[in-house]
Order: sequence, then C-alpha cells, then structure tokens
Amino acid sequence: MNKIETKYIHAVELIKKAILQSQYNAIRLANQEQLKLYFGIGRYISENSRNGFWSTGALDFISAQLKNSTFASDSQVTERAHWPPCEGG
Repeated sequence: MNKIETKYIHAVELIKKAILQSQYNAIRLANQEQLKLYFGIGRYISENSRNGFWSTGALDFISAQLKNSTFASDSQVTERAHWPPCEGG
C-alpha cells in the first residue's frame, strides 16, 4: 500500500466515524423527542380526566380517532410544535 492509499483509508475511516456518530445522535434525539411527546400526552390525558373536563368514553373516542388518522400533513407537523395544548381542551 502506498502513501496515497493510506491517506485515503484514513479519510474513509474518519468519514465512517462521522456518519456513525451522526446516526447515533439522530437516534438519541429522536428517542428524547418521543419521550417528551409521550410524557406530555400522558399528562394532558391525566389532567383532563382528573379534572372532569372529559366524560366517560372520551379515551375510547380519542383512541379510535387517532387510529383512523394519518400524520403526513405538513400543517400537522408545524402544529405539533405547540404541544401541549391549553388545558381543558
């Protein structure tokens, strides 16, 4: 192996390391964001259930609606930035 090939191999290793680190960071941040979302949803459901804002059957209705929903719209993604919604909603 000559000097130039050695430099290329070093470059490949550095690039691979950068890609793997970036992928790890993306996964970590995605997991962190999901945990925040689930915690916020749980708190929202708990508060509305405990404070009597929702009647019996509310969770069944909400669950059924979510199962039939799609989440591909860009407007829904930007609306997500405002989670959690106002209490009592």
